[in-house]
Amino acid sequence: IIIKTLRFIQMLNFTSAILTSSILAFGAKAAKEAFDAHRMALETILDQAHHEIPVHAPVHAPVHGAPLHHANMYAHEVPVHGVPVHGAPLHGAPLHHANLTHGVYEPVHGAPLHGAPLHGAPLHGAPLHGAPLHSVPVHHANYVHETPMHSQPTHHYANEHAEHFMYHETPAHESYDAFGHDFDTDHSKVVTYGHGDDEWQHEWAASCGKTPYCSRFSKMLSRDSREYKGHHDADFYANGLQSNHLMTAYYVEPDSVVIHEDAIHARLHLHEHEYFGQNGMEFRAAHLDLHMALFQEGIMQVKIKAADEEERFSISNTGIGVDWDQIKVQQHLQDFVKLLDDGILVSGQDKVSYKIQFDPFRIIQYVNGHETIIVNDNDNLYYDAKDLGVHHTQPHDLVAHDERVVDHHEIPHSPKSNFSADVGLDFKFGKGSKNDAKPAAKKAGSVVQGYSVGLDFTVNSTHMYGIPQRNDNFRLEETGFDHPYRLFNWTETSFLEEGKNSEPLYGSVPYIMGHSHQMDASVAWMNSSETFVFLNHAHHGAKTNNAFISEGNALEFYLMGAEGNPKKLQKKLSELTGYTPMPPMHSLGYHFSKWEENSAHQIVERNSDFSHFGFPVDVFWFDSEYAQNYQYGEFDHKHFSQDDVMHMNEKVHDSGRRFVIAADPHIRASHDYFMYKEGLAKQGKAIDDHHISNLFIRDPSAKKAYEGESRAGSSVWVDFLNESACDYWKDLFHPSVFKGTNYMYGIWNDMNEPSVYKSSAHKEQTGMPMDNTHMTADGDILQHRWIHNAYGALQQRATFQGLLRRDRGQQRPFLLSRSFFFGSQRYGTVAAGSNHAAFEDAELAVNMLLSLGVSGIVNAGHDVPGYSGVPSDDLFVQFYQLGVYFPFFRANSEKGFEMREPWLQSPRVQRAVLAAIKQRYAQAHYMYNLFFESSQNGLPIVRPMWYEFPQDGKTFDLNHQFMFGPHVLVSPKVGNPCVENAIAGGTTEVEVYLPPTSQWYDIYSKLEMDTHDDVHIVHVADEEQGTFIRGGAILPVLNFSESAESLLQAIEDPIRLEIYSNTMGKHPEASGHLYLDDGENHNNRHHERTQVRYDYDGTNITVTKSIGDENLYSKASTKIIDQVMIFGVEKPPKKVLNKFAMAAKGQGEVEVHHVYVASTKMVHLWHLRLPVDEGLFHNHTIDLLELVY
Repeated sequence: IIIKTLRFIQMLNFTSAILTSSILAFGAKAAKEAFDAHRMALETILDQAHHEIPVHAPVHAPVHGAPLHHANMYAHEVPVHGVPVHGAPLHGAPLHHANLTHGVYEPVHGAPLHGAPLHGAPLHGAPLHGAPLHSVPVHHANYVHETPMHSQPTHHYANEHAEHFMYHETPAHESYDAFGHDFDTDHSKVVTYGHGDDEWQHEWAASCGKTPYCSRFSKMLSRDSREYKGHHDADFYANGLQSNHLMTAYYVEPDSVVIHEDAIHARLHLHEHEYFGQNGMEFRAAHLDLHMALFQEGIMQVKIKAADEEERFSISNTGIGVDWDQIKVQQHLQDFVKLLDDGILVSGQDKVSYKIQFDPFRIIQYVNGHETIIVNDNDNLYYDAKDLGVHHTQPHDLVAHDERVVDHHEIPHSPKSNFSADVGLDFKFGKGSKNDAKPAAKKAGSVVQGYSVGLDFTVNSTHMYGIPQRNDNFRLEETGFDHPYRLFNWTETSFLEEGKNSEPLYGSVPYIMGHSHQMDASVAWMNSSETFVFLNHAHHGAKTNNAFISEGNALEFYLMGAEGNPKKLQKKLSELTGYTPMPPMHSLGYHFSKWEENSAHQIVERNSDFSHFGFPVDVFWFDSEYAQNYQYGEFDHKHFSQDDVMHMNEKVHDSGRRFVIAADPHIRASHDYFMYKEGLAKQGKAIDDHHISNLFIRDPSAKKAYEGESRAGSSVWVDFLNESACDYWKDLFHPSVFKGTNYMYGIWNDMNEPSVYKSSAHKEQTGMPMDNTHMTADGDILQHRWIHNAYGALQQRATFQGLLRRDRGQQRPFLLSRSFFFGSQRYGTVAAGSNHAAFEDAELAVNMLLSLGVSGIVNAGHDVPGYSGVPSDDLFVQFYQLGVYFPFFRANSEKGFEMREPWLQSPRVQRAVLAAIKQRYAQAHYMYNLFFESSQNGLPIVRPMWYEFPQDGKTFDLNHQFMFGPHVLVSPKVGNPCVENAIAGGTTEVEVYLPPTSQWYDIYSKLEMDTHDDVHIVHVADEEQGTFIRGGAILPVLNFSESAESLLQAIEDPIRLEIYSNTMGKHPEASGHLYLDDGENHNNRHHERTQVRYDYDGTNITVTKSIGDENLYSKASTKIIDQVMIFGVEKPPKKVLNKFAMAAKGQGEVEVHHVYVASTKMVHLWHLRLPVDEGLFHNHTIDLLELVY
């Protein structure tokens, strides 16, 4: 091999010298002739090398960027400029993109040829002839695009798999390669690329521009656009050289590929070039380790790390973000892998497969053979090689050593690492992976927590959604390279700014998905540090390139895809990050909260007022003012004596109501506070030889607890990354510690981004300093910047587990968190933000809930009718009528905004609010069934229109309306109404699109609606909402009694089935589900539950048990259906028979009281007393009613 290499170098130097002399002597015009003359010399040298590099056709090599003719590149012809041979690049004259595209011999003026040395003499990635690619046999069958398997070992010449460079052959994936940029569509008219616009310049400087890592990444991304700036002047050529993709691309070393039982490992190398420094690429690691695992449902896990460093911090290793107890790794992976000439094919479940392309490095996802995602499509893999030294403290070192964490301005010049160079020996895939050994023992002070990581993903869709939390449109907009979306849990909320904006809010979920008529695909970027996301059109406007850049941590992401079915994609996300558990039934009711000074007597009085004025309510909330000097876990003794608290508990319990009480992560720094005093005593103590206790976040020196300002004054913050801190926190909720509380109390984790005030005098939010430090139980010390976006989720998990511990696992916890991350849905509800009492905020609430829902955060809601501000009567009505459809329905207000109780409003508002609350309670069973189905398949309660109509393109851009489950369409009243419509009893115009492929009914009038091919106007009465029922639905409606004070009091009341016939087929039909369990305890996990399906075929109504026989809920036999209403019946039946009673009593016909209403085409049946579930077995069907005509 060495001899061959030296001969080849001799050949290249000889050719380069001749070319250079020719240019100097004859100029560019004669260069082509000179090169043609000397091509024979090149071929002669190759012949002398015994044809070790086969040449099957002449090579027309360009001078000064003239194009390579690739007609026979697949036939192993010899590449000259920039095309790697045996994986090693030939660093000669850079390729000219414009000439490559148009195939014109045109010199690049002023561009030197630089000879053609082989930089780094080793031939990277060249396999030994006869050496297999991996040590295990590869079996594969039935892959859609598979090529024949080579029976002999394959020689992987670079030009065999350089498909992204070729124009006269079919590229590796749909009509795009490393140079295939868009001359028109990549330059959007609505975004900027050079920071020229004043407004964008300001926003750039305030976000991405102020962070060096994001600024560098932005410049790297924009090299695509710089290629086309100044297309007809001299600057074009220089820009083209700087942006040459070939010279900034990574490639896979084929010989490094190892396929284990459950993972694929390989090595990546970066092509070097003369313009490395000009591009700012000196920050990129030259050698990377690639690790891939295939999970169930075709989910692909990818982790990338530098070859010479330890594994960086990954939030998924803490159990946050990925539900390791649920997700399953595909075993026997070698059975699903196939070797190709230019890469590897991996076939997963659900028609999802992946191609790992060698050079340039790509991961291409296919769904049923159709390309859906291209990873690293624009060669933007960015792994910052700068090291950041971080402590690893042993218990005995904690006090003795005075080491400190190195910040961003103190970067060691050489890495400190004890990482083994052997590929795949110290990389963890999930948990319990057989072939993933644990990392080597860490050395004190040698843990590398890394610098920024970035990557781009091209998704085969122009409609992108996700990356909450933002007070912005649901559909994501193109960002250019100046204005990326920022993910950073922030307390200086953008709700303070008027109207829509894309600034970050309290939570972050770095998840993005694309939807089209044919496919759905998504990327879960598993990173808890500050992250920016750039979106730009790609592939001539047919696709979207999404580029993520995070400040640090491991480079870890997950790919998911589904064929034309967003619901299947949502289930895959839930398989990865976790499902929403069944909420306690009372949490579906109406919640009332005010930030105010309160007392036990005041709560008792409020409880009485709600009952007296006839407004149902289920939960009363306590903000932090309940606490003794803001010391969470202690009632204020003056306003909440033990006797008063016991009396309050009794009165609220008798009304069937509950409490939620605040427990924020800041701890008042006072030695009079037991938690502070006990926490300091445990700070830094050795639990055993391997574990350290650490209760509070430390300052940058990692030597003492950080103190800052909060509502409580001078405070410390709980370090939820440390197991001992979490255990201590869990015990705080036990009634023996938090005296006066019991199972009636849910918890509110507020201010947990975490919020830190600027000073005690100035309540301006500044947030936790990023260089503060956390200490894990095994002694690792990490800066706060690495876990910031997951801090709230860490607290959320500890609180959830604490409530389970308090109630001995018997009661379902209710927990609300203001901050959130991937997987927060596993622990409870999310507050969508401190919004304003403004019409625009009501409209944007829909957009935000849709973004949260598709990102896995199913249970969320906004403050009604706005956290701050004074709502007008119109807004009060609109917000309540919209809040009815929030998964979490809470009225909440800031200090200083009083008079929010419903009975203190005008008569008009009182009527509308009472009607809205009762509508909420009437649909409780429908909602509860939606939550059950979400706990099984992950579907959001509030979902986009295209979830139910995935092929209807008119739904893709709808931000103002949504589906509430599969059957209810809501187009809410939003915006300031016209004066003439604002009077009592007036109507409001609502824009709605009713997809014509379905039949629709107005939920109030029960009349069938006319459908249109586009959005049209309907008029909605003051006490009603723009709500429509899809034909073919059966809704279980709770007959909420007038005397009921809460949902818990009414939940045993009878049910009314409302049947909305779908008459578009040969015969009418409808179906719907009802789910029942205790509603408050965890017995449902032990199969004390039932779900039944009701069906209607125009004549018969039947019931079928739809879950397994092991599920049995005894109270279901006492739950009664007393009414049925059937809509869309063209003529009255002669009689209606109670088939269930006839079978039970063994007698003749039993007729049912009924009436037919011609105006609504309705048959109304009453006095039925049909049990919900009486002796049903799985898939066993019983006839209930028959309409006889």
